[in-house]
This record gives sequence, structure tokens and C-alpha cells, in this order.
Amino acid sequence: MVRTLRFDLLLSPTEALALGAQFDHADQGGLFAWQTGRRPPDSFSLLALEHRARAPAMRGLAISLVIDLPHSTETASLQSPEREHLETALTRLRTTPRLE
Repeated sequence: MVRTLRFDLLLSPTEALALGAQFDHADQGGLFAWQTGRRPPDSFSLLALEHRARAPAMRGLAISLVIDLPHSTETASLQSPEREHLETALTRLRTTPRLE
């Protein structure tokens, strides 16, 4: 019997959006996702880093945005090492119609 299973998926933004509804029904609907333009090393885990080490790691891998949604009924947090990326993401969230 398996109680908890965690794994990483490397998806394009289009693939992630297409699979979003399936992720919502898996586990508790949580999501820890980050957006980068380059392939990370196989051993890299942003979650394993202490908070102070995250920003330098994000800059080093050109991670522009992190989305942390603990559960589907919780509030997500957004993180970015660059204010511009965070403001762009917030603008998209404000102008994107809600999925019902």
C-alpha cells in the first residue's frame, strides 16, 4: 500500500494547463510548480532548499516564477527573484477568467 507519492514532472506551460484538471483531482489538489526556460539538473529540488537558498538557486536556473498551492482549497503563494516577473504573473491572474 502506498500512502503518499511525490514526483516531478517536466512539462511545458501548455501541457501543464491541459493537464490541470487531472492534477486537481490527484492527492489533495496541491501544486508546487516553477517556470524556467532551461532544463534543470536531474538532482535539483527547489523544495529541498532552505528559503534563504531559494532565490540564488532560482536566479541560477533562470526560474522566473514559483507557484505553491498546498491544497486545492488553500490560497496559493507566488515567488519570484525578479519583481517584474511577479507583477506580470499577478496581472495575468487578475485578467484571466476564473474556471468554474
